[in-house]
Amino acid sequence: MVFKRAKIYVIIFIGLFIIYFTQDYTLINIEKTALIVTLGVDKTENGYEITSQIAVPDGESTKTTNKEAVISSNGKTLYEAVSSISDKTGWYPKLSFCNLIVLGESLKSENVMDVLLFFIRSYKIEDSAIVCTVKGQAKELLLSSSPLDNISGLSLSKIFVKDYENASRVYTASIKDFCTNYYSKSSFGYMPYVKTIPTDESGEGGKTVSASTTTEPETGAQKQGGEQQLVIYDASTCYLYNKGYYVTELTSDETLCLSLINKKVKEAFFTITATDNDGVLGEYLIDILKSTRKVDLKIENDKPTLYINLKVWARVSDANSTESMDIVSNLGKLNDNMKFKTETFITNNIVNVIDKSKKSGSDIFEIKNQLYKYHTSKYKKLNLTALEDLQYKINVTCLNYL
Repeated sequence: MVFKRAKIYVIIFIGLFIIYFTQDYTLINIEKTALIVTLGVDKTENGYEITSQIAVPDGESTKTTNKEAVISSNGKTLYEAVSSISDKTGWYPKLSFCNLIVLGESLKSENVMDVLLFFIRSYKIEDSAIVCTVKGQAKELLLSSSPLDNISGLSLSKIFVKDYENASRVYTASIKDFCTNYYSKSSFGYMPYVKTIPTDESGEGGKTVSASTTTEPETGAQKQGGEQQLVIYDASTCYLYNKGYYVTELTSDETLCLSLINKKVKEAFFTITATDNDGVLGEYLIDILKSTRKVDLKIENDKPTLYINLKVWARVSDANSTESMDIVSNLGKLNDNMKFKTETFITNNIVNVIDKSKKSGSDIFEIKNQLYKYHTSKYKKLNLTALEDLQYKINVTCLNYL
């Protein structure tokens, strides 16, 4: 009996070994597959325009810079636009390697969840893919070149992904984050708002292939010819959403202070106007090197009250010519006036975020989620007016970083 069982195990193992090592279902035909690293979506009068940034394999043995091709396709629906990539170019789109989705400003009035759900349900896209919106067209951003990397999508990824805690002015959101927040009780969302900033440098233009499903496509590659001005990207501002729709925008300073509340920040910079120990007014660059926070929601007089206690450790990183020798000799320590101005700066921006959340209906502090989770008996009564009735108490303490 034992011998027969062992014989069966051996046969099963041999069968699985043959099946696994003789099939090529895990292989990718690199010449026929479009490995999309960045995807841009724009709304047009006739439907949608999909711009795909594809990593082009380089057969050279020496180390070279990244190369890419940008394919633009149009369709009445998202499916038609994506399908046209393979129909018109012979490259079959594969989104398993796509780590960034860029939404054009034309989608500002649309429910962005309709776009995201299409890619989640129709294609195997990673949950960790970053989603952002851009000023102007997503296509224009993907066609731009940056000194950080030849592929603009990889340049943006460096901004969004590299050292998440230190990138305090960039409030990054993945597809998983956006969808999780959308289907929560708060039904809110956020994503970085990217702007391009021209530089004095120039480089070679990218390669574009057009594949339109509504008109006859242009054949071959259309080079963007000659020198192209290099740009850098600013993602310090943030869009807020309510039930998938854009409702308001946070400034760079408001986004920074929102980061201080929701994550542990190791490095953040901002400028204050304060007096030194000699009473001379000047501009000071404050560097926050450590922060701790505690956020609680309590019910007081049948109204939700948000308690925010934030403690930051900071130092003076730079100052203008009015800086006294006393500040220099104390290795950038903040005096009492600088501490007060730092606390005021953070408090005012947090208040601005709360006010924008209340007016727009974007529950960025997850008040309804917390009501449902921690105050279940009060949820039905307070749910509908939770944001309008929201009260808050903010306590910010600034200490010198030793």
